[in-house]
Amino acid sequence: MNKLMITTAGFASVALGSLVAADVSVEYDVTGPGGNQVDYEVVMTGILDTANITCDFVNEGGFTWAGDLLIGLVAPDGTAVEFGGYDLSFGYPSAGDFPSSWDSSSSGSYSHAFSLSAGGLQGGGAWIVQFADGYSQGSSADYFSGTLVLEGMAGDGDPYGGCCLGDGECSIGTQADCEADGGTYLGDNSNCEGWPCGGEPEGACCLGTDCVESTITDCEALGGGFVGDGTDCADGPCDADAGDACGTAIEVGVGATAFDTSTATDSGYGEPDDSQCEGTYLDWTASPDRWFRWTATGDGTLTVDTCDANSYDTSLVLYEGADCGGLVQVACNGDDTTLDGCQTYSSYIGDQYVTEGSTYYIRIGGWQAATGTGTLNITFSGGGTPVGGCCIGMDCSLQTNGDCISLGGKYQGDGTNCGNIDCGSGGDTGACCIGDQCTTMSGSDCTDFGGDYYGDGSSCNDVDCSGAPVGACCIDDACSEQTADDCGAAGGDYNGDGSSCNDVECDGGGNDGHPMASTTVGRGLVSDMPDSYTIDMYVITGEGGRLDAVAGTGAMTKMLASSGDFYQNFIGGAESTSVNPNLYSQFPDLEWDSRVTIGALDSSGNPFDENELQSVGIDWTEFEDGGDMATDNGTWFVLPTAEQGAAQPFMADDCSMQYGVLIARLTVEDVTDIVMFEGVVQGRDSNGVLFNETTSIEAGYVAMDDCNENGVNDVCDIANGTSEDSNGDGIPDECENNCPGDADNDGDADVDDILVIISQFGGGAGSGDVDGDGDVDVDDLLQVISWFGSC
Repeated sequence: MNKLMITTAGFASVALGSLVAADVSVEYDVTGPGGNQVDYEVVMTGILDTANITCDFVNEGGFTWAGDLLIGLVAPDGTAVEFGGYDLSFGYPSAGDFPSSWDSSSSGSYSHAFSLSAGGLQGGGAWIVQFADGYSQGSSADYFSGTLVLEGMAGDGDPYGGCCLGDGECSIGTQADCEADGGTYLGDNSNCEGWPCGGEPEGACCLGTDCVESTITDCEALGGGFVGDGTDCADGPCDADAGDACGTAIEVGVGATAFDTSTATDSGYGEPDDSQCEGTYLDWTASPDRWFRWTATGDGTLTVDTCDANSYDTSLVLYEGADCGGLVQVACNGDDTTLDGCQTYSSYIGDQYVTEGSTYYIRIGGWQAATGTGTLNITFSGGGTPVGGCCIGMDCSLQTNGDCISLGGKYQGDGTNCGNIDCGSGGDTGACCIGDQCTTMSGSDCTDFGGDYYGDGSSCNDVDCSGAPVGACCIDDACSEQTADDCGAAGGDYNGDGSSCNDVECDGGGNDGHPMASTTVGRGLVSDMPDSYTIDMYVITGEGGRLDAVAGTGAMTKMLASSGDFYQNFIGGAESTSVNPNLYSQFPDLEWDSRVTIGALDSSGNPFDENELQSVGIDWTEFEDGGDMATDNGTWFVLPTAEQGAAQPFMADDCSMQYGVLIARLTVEDVTDIVMFEGVVQGRDSNGVLFNETTSIEAGYVAMDDCNENGVNDVCDIANGTSEDSNGDGIPDECENNCPGDADNDGDADVDDILVIISQFGGGAGSGDVDGDGDVDVDDLLQVISWFGSC
């Protein structure tokens, strides 16, 4: 990051100039994939009052919203706030979110003002202004640009620059301040990067076993290994026994470095934790060892191995930490067969995620204390999306967070390695925060390393070691921002990490907010199950609302159950995407297969153009066998742009017209069975306000007569005025006998009908009362005669 002149890969240079007017304006340009970030350093002074943001947003086909723009402000004293964003954060206290009008994927111009007077940001000097695409999965070409006006601030009229104060010391200040301190000013907007005042510290530089004292810059130019600032060749750091202890670890870089443990001793650091690499035959057994130290030059992935056809049976351990007194073991390996052309038993630690500036210690020993010569190979791949351990069932593989989720796995955190993750037991290991890093290990090991243990079976995917994330929590109709655990303990509905009370409508929770309704489709629709019935289940969202997800969480296990068995067709599936309507003609019962969905009835998308339903973390086995379905960490969902999530009109079994979204079509085997659902639903109401709440329903069979075959229960046709029922018999008039003179209900008016009237003449209402006036008299006889022979 540069002062007043920013150059970021993929972006043009942006000059802010020397700002002197009140209300500092910062122009920004963030174009690229989700998570892309641009930082600006601005020299200004004042007490920050308001941030006015304008944004020209261009959506290039991703699922990004204008409100995904993330902005951070850092004062010279380190006080910071952030606002906006979706699932990414700078880690600063939140100053709010954009209004719901920004929750739009439509390209256009947006504006908003944030009041920051309560944030306490003030001071003079270099402020950091940060902009990012705050949606991790955003399109590679999404475009945010505009102006941020910081009210209450003024640009410093005297530009800052680097100042040399002697003995190589460099500081940032104005020219006047520099000269007053007896320093040499390096020019406006200059900085202290690259040791402009000289004085770069020297240390020992190893050229093989030869040692020279130089700066790290000169050492690297010579192809050497710099031992560290202030180190001295007189201590013999490059001698054959260098690296015999952690404190004399040899500084190495990327590439091949020869080592020899035949003259080494046991460093006394203690036995490595071989539970991180069980089954690889680490078998350290007080092995003589050699230590090396490597510092990451950027974020990326590190691979370390001892592949050398002429070497011996090595063992390898990797630690992270600033010095030997605070190392944390992150990976180990005894034997590995990943690479070709190696000795019979080489060691390999691959794709270990590392962060820029962090120091890693590499310890090489041997199986059962074996020693010998060999080669340490270090490969570093900078940049890219962080990877970590991903548990898919009981199997672990290295994945990005996004890929892990898409595979239905549980992500263990950036930088975690499958060597220290147990995806199977889930009982004796858990998430451990050591500083701001999360690692999966046992509770006792976590305590030994001075960490905070989150309990057996906990996952780094659910733990934020920099502080638990907060979000909007609805307790009845009151909203507060707190952690998910605190919200659950208070009996509230948690609306997701980073959610804000500004955008969440709390309406009492439960079914008062977005209740459910069911509609009976029919009885005996399955060919060999005459007592079965089929219903559709809906979440009521209101006209203009939508539903995006149905989920089960640790706080609310999603349950779909029946007091009997669900009907499952042998060629159907648990999700609507698995039900192919093209097969209905050949397998008619498939149409009544039990399945879950959002909006779309089958794989064609009916009544929409396509079906984009997805699911993660749900075991459908029992449901597909006709039983219940439950999950505490799974969901079926569509993306917020999917058409099928939009509410549609439907008539519920209570004959009320509603707007809602279909979540399941279910067939149960007997009309006496009851169907139950309870779970978390998420979507947006007709005003675009996010809801995330628990809802439930118990539904049963409602007698379904549809004589006019319009798909609506006759009772509802009459109740809603769609059909007339002039005689009050519960049958729509259009379904009644259309021959007004037919007293015996045989479909015609003839002498038999006259005889019926004569037999009932003078009585009350009966079949002979063809005119419906409540008695059988001459008027009924005349009506039969008038229709005689015509029907």
